[in-house]
Amino acid sequence: NEGEDRLTLSVTMHIGSDGNVIDYKIEEGIICSLHRMTYTAVTAMLENDADMLQKYSDIADDVKNMRELAMILKKRRRAMGSIDFNFPEPKVILDSDGRVAGIKAYETGISNEIIEQFMLIANETVAKHASDNALPFVYRVHESPDGEKLANLQKYLRIFSIPFKIPDDGKICPRDIQRVMDMIAGTPEEHAASTLCLRSMMKAQYAPENLGHFGIGAKYYCHFTSPIRRYPDLAIHRILKESIKKGISEKRRSYLDSFTERASAKSCE
Repeated sequence: NEGEDRLTLSVTMHIGSDGNVIDYKIEEGIICSLHRMTYTAVTAMLENDADMLQKYSDIADDVKNMRELAMILKKRRRAMGSIDFNFPEPKVILDSDGRVAGIKAYETGISNEIIEQFMLIANETVAKHASDNALPFVYRVHESPDGEKLANLQKYLRIFSIPFKIPDDGKICPRDIQRVMDMIAGTPEEHAASTLCLRSMMKAQYAPENLGHFGIGAKYYCHFTSPIRRYPDLAIHRILKESIKKGISEKRRSYLDSFTERASAKSCE
């Protein structure tokens, strides 16, 4: 809400020109939003809409810097091998009585991209912090595809004359899947082939051990940014706050190790 103080658990990051986090701080704090923004308004600003630029002139430079940083982070993530599945998100249209009047593709703009990139780097930084400090934790993990799924994917892609080679050791990296996505982009086969690639992936899970995230191409990952609507985020917020305020004793660690196992299992149901 515009102009109202809100309690937060914030990740303040210093990010270099290559998109890597140089240093960071995880701390409790208070924020006061200058404006209640929308994706539409921010996208309009970045497309040089004169009215929006005038209305939000006090933050126009900050928003442009946010776009620049988001593109740096996206380039870094691309270099890491993050897979970009291009599936349109449906938007349900309701009439005045609340009944479904239609469904259309949800339109996204540069503002959505900014938020996505910032959330990803926050999640990644928090997960690395937890791993480096051996905190009991709930990680978001996504393991590499197994051999049988890869063999089936190779067979089906061959039908579309799309080359896909599985290394002799059977191990692939996210870039191998992304190369397929790049080859099919804009082709009639894109939707079908993308679906095949997606179905070849393992299911993402929550786990108390850090197993990395194959799809994002990240060595460390968690869900941190939505504690008011997603339980794993709430669980790790509580652990992070406890570690910041008073540290975690061995007795408490023993309990939290058991708790994160239960929280991970419950979050996967």
